[in-house]
Amino acid sequence: MNLLKLLLLSLMCVVLGARAAAEGQSATQRSSDQIAAPAAEAAPAAPLPGVDMPAAPKQRTPLTTDRPVPGSARIKADPRTPEYRKIDRLAGKIRSVGSSTLSNLLNRWATDFKLIYPEVEIEVSGGGSGTALPALIEGRAELAPMSRALKKDEIAKFQAKFGYEPTQFIVGLDALAVYVNKNNPLKQMTLKQLDAIYSITRKRGGQQIRYWGQLGLEGDWREREIVLKGPSPAMGMHSVFREMALEGGDFRYDLRGEPVATSIVQGVGATDAAIGFASYFYGSKRARALAIAANDSGPFYEPTHANCVSGAYPMSRFLYVYANKPPGKALNALAAHFLAFACSKQGQETAARDGNYPLTADILYKECLSKLK
Repeated sequence: MNLLKLLLLSLMCVVLGARAAAEGQSATQRSSDQIAAPAAEAAPAAPLPGVDMPAAPKQRTPLTTDRPVPGSARIKADPRTPEYRKIDRLAGKIRSVGSSTLSNLLNRWATDFKLIYPEVEIEVSGGGSGTALPALIEGRAELAPMSRALKKDEIAKFQAKFGYEPTQFIVGLDALAVYVNKNNPLKQMTLKQLDAIYSITRKRGGQQIRYWGQLGLEGDWREREIVLKGPSPAMGMHSVFREMALEGGDFRYDLRGEPVATSIVQGVGATDAAIGFASYFYGSKRARALAIAANDSGPFYEPTHANCVSGAYPMSRFLYVYANKPPGKALNALAAHFLAFACSKQGQETAARDGNYPLTADILYKECLSKLK
């Protein structure tokens, strides 16, 4: 009997030992698998003073073929755009004076930026692109947003005082859209026709156009006189439209400039026979944007994000912010962090979410992030 018990006890030890060995091997394998599993790569941070620069994007951004509308979730920031990297604490005040078109976007960036840094105060004042450079020169602003590039004489004024040029940052993309009332049957227009409508010099060679019938409309529209809507000369899009559509010619004297861009689109929506131009961002249900062609025979392109990225839409434009950055020196830390946020994935997603057009990672890197060293 004692011998039988001894045999049973030995057998149990063998079984338990084998089971322990098997479990030990399984645990070792699990541990090995965990070590071998690759860690997820962190998104690159937006470059800031003292931070290593990320590599430039290696692949070009593919174009989309959809037709998004302002605020559409179908417009997305380029996924290759670097994430903004928060620092422990940031405090102080930033002042921005300039473009009315950019003021809305800057205010949204400011709201998101203050969620990250509650001790930061951001003051955004509109007034038009013409007010941006004087504020920068006089020290009344750290940031000078403009919906057009600085002119040579403006750069010369800055350089005369400081001995160097202001630093230009490209922060957004926009379409200068041509609006007609929603009841207007017209679908498209050429730059030559726009010049004939808005200009007294008509450098594109067309005959003056004052009635909708001259654009092919029939019935009640044939004898309707075109009602002009447009911006004041202080606004950046006044200069942009003059260069793009009028080839630098002069506007008609009866064009009464509106003080803000929203008034232009609202005026078109309230007047059946009206035409106006403003940022695509200000589109409304009562006004419709036309397809535009650079040549008389077409092709015609709508002011979509894809057409602006590709350059197919003939009146697409960049949106700029200028700053006073001495050569060889870092930009003011607070302004640098704000611009890094604006040109980061978070900032461009904010732009896209509410109807502005985001930039590609290539342009953001070259024209904004790489200048923040």
